[in-house]
Amino acid sequence: MKKYIRLILLSFLILPLVGCSAQPTMESTATTIPPTQPPTLVTITGWFTTVWNGGEHYFITDDQGITTRLLLDEEITTPLGGPLALDRKKVTVSGEIVSDPPGALQVLSVRIEGQ
Repeated sequence: MKKYIRLILLSFLILPLVGCSAQPTMESTATTIPPTQPPTLVTITGWFTTVWNGGEHYFITDDQGITTRLLLDEEITTPLGGPLALDRKKVTVSGEIVSDPPGALQVLSVRIEGQ
């Protein structure tokens, strides 16, 4: 009888150890979340241009000759007379660089220079 009691007690000591080794570790179950990049906010001063090619397309060309496509919600330009009032004017735009289309600027604000 003592032999059986020892065997039972021993099994209570060994079973939790065996069970623990079968448990997954936090490392094996952790998921890796890719780091998100903060938005790239920029301000560009240059000449506003409207190109008509199957619809309006807006651009700004800075003093170094670099042209950037603008994604423009026309409501932003309403206080300034709308996007056509900005055509061929020197403006400052601020916004966020987007990936589609690559390198375009989602305009958040527009200001006419000299006003």
